[in-house]
Amino acid sequence: MKNLGQYIIISSLVILASCMELDQFNPNTPTVESFWKTEADLYTGLMGAYAMLQDNYYGGGRINSVCLTMSDMGTVTRKSGELYNVARFIEEPWEFYWWEGSYKLISRAYQVIDRSGAIGDNENIRAMVGEAQFLVALA
Repeated sequence: MKNLGQYIIISSLVILASCMELDQFNPNTPTVESFWKTEADLYTGLMGAYAMLQDNYYGGGRINSVCLTMSDMGTVTRKSGELYNVARFIEEPWEFYWWEGSYKLISRAYQVIDRSGAIGDNENIRAMVGEAQFLVALA
């Protein structure tokens, strides 16, 4: 019985000690102050913007369906479901994901444009800013 009381005390101390939250800072996590310093960082940001074209924009086939239905080449009927509302610009709250990739692409491209002035001004940086501006116009 005496040992049982000791086990209960020890196990409750272990349980209470394990419930404390541990906040650790990862020193390898890039921050805004540490990332946008070099031309290579600007290029990495631009590649992040291009990645949105593969993930949600062209890769998912959403933009092709939407653009085809808004042109004269494609038709969409009420039987098409949510694509009908998107093609007719009737926005419903659950249909935001159709445009989510575009908004992410614009956000990432504008980060490249905004941060380029602090990095410098040479031919490569101007070319990357031009590509980012094109991506904004595309989205």
